[in-house]
This record gives sequence, C-alpha cells and structure tokens, in this order.
Amino acid sequence: MNAWDESGNDICAGNYKSFNSYVENYDYLMWTFGDGAVSFEDAPTHYFDTPGLYEVILFAYNACGAGSDTIAFEVYEVPIADFDLDTNYVANVSTPLGITNNSINISTSYWMFGDGTSSWNDSTTLQHTYDDSGVYKVTLVVWNIEGCGDTTSLSVIVGTNPSTIDLCDSLYVDFESDAFFGIGQAGQQIVFTDYSEDGLGSVNAWDWNFGDGNTSSVQNPTHTYSNSGTYTVTLTATTDFGCSDSATATLLIFPSDTSSLCDNTNADFTASSTTVSIDELITFTNNSSSDAFILGYLWAFGDDSTSLGKNPTHSYSSAGIYNVTLSMMDLNLCTDTVTLMITVDSTSSIFEATIAKLHLMFIQIHLLIIQLLSTVYLRMLSLRKLSLSI
Repeated sequence: MNAWDESGNDICAGNYKSFNSYVENYDYLMWTFGDGAVSFEDAPTHYFDTPGLYEVILFAYNACGAGSDTIAFEVYEVPIADFDLDTNYVANVSTPLGITNNSINISTSYWMFGDGTSSWNDSTTLQHTYDDSGVYKVTLVVWNIEGCGDTTSLSVIVGTNPSTIDLCDSLYVDFESDAFFGIGQAGQQIVFTDYSEDGLGSVNAWDWNFGDGNTSSVQNPTHTYSNSGTYTVTLTATTDFGCSDSATATLLIFPSDTSSLCDNTNADFTASSTTVSIDELITFTNNSSSDAFILGYLWAFGDDSTSLGKNPTHSYSSAGIYNVTLSMMDLNLCTDTVTLMITVDSTSSIFEATIAKLHLMFIQIHLLIIQLLSTVYLRMLSLRKLSLSI
C-alpha cells in the first residue's frame, strides 16, 4: 500500500494539505493527521493551522490483514507582518512619513507605498515622502527563511483635509466558511476566511463571534463547535481610520453521532408494473418518508438513465432484468436507498404487440365475412332448390 502526499512535503501553517491512498482491495481505511483529527476518505484534504512536526498515518484493513504507511512533514510557523505609521495624516506634501517595522519571524521585507514606488528594506525604521496629495495605502509583505509569507496594510492621508473625505464609505465586510452549505457537525474543525476590504483605508482588526460564547481576533480563524444547534457567526471588521462594519452567517451544526436522527429515514417506492414489454412506460410512485425535510431524490434505472424527479416515468428499449434504485437525503444529512427489480419481456414491444393485435383482429373480421357470405350463399341455394321443386 502507498500513502501519497499530493501537495508536496512541508507547508506553512494556515494551509490545506491533500493526500491520496492508492490502496487496492481494502475493506476499511482510516487516516490520522497527528492533531487528533481522522478521516475515512480515500483522498482527504486537511487544514493545518499549528506549526510543528506531523506524522500522517494511513491504515487499511481487509479480511486478509492490515497495513499502514506514514508521511512525515513539518508545518512551518508563519511570520507576522506588522508596522506602525507615525501618523495617518501628513498635512503637507513633501513631509516625510515615518514607518516602524514591528514584524515577527521575518527575513525579508518588501514595501509598497501606494504611489507607484516600492522598496526592499529590512530596516526597523524607514521614511517615505509623497509628491502629491491624496490617500495612500502602505503595504508590507514579509517572508521568513522557510518561504512562508504574510502581508498587512495601513493608509495615510497626505495634504488633504480629512474632514472632506468619507473615510468609511468604501468599507465592505464579508466572509465564508468551509462548512458545506453552512452545515457541519459537532467536533468538526471549521475554517473561516475573511474577504473584507476597504478602498481607502485598510482593514486591520477582526472581531469574530461564533455564536456559542467563543470569539477570535485572528483574520482567518478556525473554530470547533462542541454541541449541535444553530449558530449565528458575526464578523466585525475595523479599518485603520476607525471605521467598522459587520457581516453575519448562520451555521447548522449536527451532533457528532447522527445515527439516531436517521432511524425514520426510509426510501420506498412502487412501480405500476414490474414485468413489462419493450418501450412500455412504467410509472414509479415515491413513498419515501423522513422526520426531517427531504432534500432530494436520485433514481437510477439500471440502464445508465437517471432522474431527480419525485415520481418519474421510464421505459426500456431492450429486454432484460433491471434493478431500479431510489436514493434519498434529508435535512439531517441522513440517506437511505431501496432497489426494485424490473423484468422487460423480450417477446415484443408495445408497437409490435399492437400490430399483432390488429393483424389478429383483421383475420377474425375476414373469417366473419367469409362465414356471413357462406351463410348467405347457402340460403340462396336452398331457396333456389325450393323454387325448382314447385
């Protein structure tokens, strides 16, 4: 067996890492990621947010025994980009702006001053002078010796009265989570990604409220819910000009053990006929039930045809035995599947059967006409003999 690291070896903290098993003939498969998390997928992706040395182990089992394979790698600490301006308002053009680099765990610093100029400068303190008035965004990008990077920005007003500018008008706050359609489970690590931006200022503070009493001030945090329930997540973003705005999203968290939720999730259906002729239309009646709202159905008719309808119809163009399968999923993410066998008779199609019936009817009518004509002929013959005898 072989466990394969799809995304290379060492990574920087705060990133996903992809794996693939490349295992054949297994009955049971499990990954452990070295941070307490596990996966039973064949090719999982896992998020690593804490620096350190990790051993990801793949276990595979079948009736003949078990095997394992290990991938070792390091998750590097990410540098922290941080700096201060001696002021966010320079009254006069040509007055130098003082900058202090407070970044942590860095080896290289790259500055962009928002006026088209930039500088590779690793000094703790530096200055920059603007030639024209306006609002400028100063951006610092840093890297450490492992190649991990970080960036941050601050804005400065140069030669313009701040009272004449609406500094908060361009703030936009938004975020997403990796919970599928906002649905997760208790104990699942959920990653939140900030997409807030500001056209004039720079977002430099994040206040997360996860709706369960826990908070975070990290730009892109992770959070694990201990209990099931519906939670409203709120992000309040603040710019270096003191402007703030918020965005919210709702997460539906199910218990880590959902087996009891699925006790009354039952897929069931009937067919108008289970033995049919070629091209004969079958009507399927869906009798599925669940305690929760049913999200959808998937029908597989055994001939590579499928349907998402609730009560579909289908016909077969070839004779044979077909297994019709109905799968369903409800709002609790519970699923169930049921199968019914359909036999398609090879003797005739509906068209052929109709032609045969018409042909038989024609023969019967033809025989009836002959019988009537014979009766009339015999009647006339009898009348003639009677006439001659008189």
